[in-house]
Amino acid sequence: GLAPSMAKSPPRAAPPPPPEPTPTLDGKEFFRAARLRLSYEQFSAFLASIKRLNDHAQTREETVSQAGAIFGTEHRDLWLAFQGLLNRHGLT
Repeated sequence: GLAPSMAKSPPRAAPPPPPEPTPTLDGKEFFRAARLRLSYEQFSAFLASIKRLNDHAQTREETVSQAGAIFGTEHRDLWLAFQGLLNRHGLT
């Protein structure tokens, strides 16, 4: 017969998946998602805010704050993803 040790192999525990609360989007994916989910007015206001940041007319903090107001609680995940993008790209 089979040796007792070979009869049952110990159950192998699958490694837990890494925690990923907010998927990291690249810029293009982020803007596509924002365009789909925000109203035209919200998206336009958001782009205007980005433009002011790029023109050095406002700080990152002001831009993040404005984006939070534009996205609201409904799109908080987008706002968090936007902050992640800013931090990753080191936009000033």
